Amino acid sequence: MEPEIFRVLHDYLAMPAAVESVRSILYFDGDVVPGHLLTFAIWGVISLLVVVIADRIKPLRTTIDHHTEPPTPPAGPVAGPGTAPDEDRALGFAGI
Repeated sequence: MEPEIFRVLHDYLAMPAAVESVRSILYFDGDVVPGHLLTFAIWGVISLLVVVIADRIKPLRTTIDHHTEPPTPPAGPVAGPGTAPDEDRALGFAGI
């Protein structure tokens, strides 16, 4: 009941290999697990190559720019234990 493209990809993708490996271990004594381990290894190598290529294109920034200023706190009244009651009403804390 699957479309043809999914039947073709089923043998090459990692998720179906994981599901088939578990099913094989549970019901068939792991008879097809080595083939699926090869699929996992191939996907691992492909993933590693993609990461290496991405790092070559845009390397990790490891220097700190010392010329930037630290962020300043926002201006304005802050409600806290030492604020006056009229400030609390203005901030919406009336009756607390």
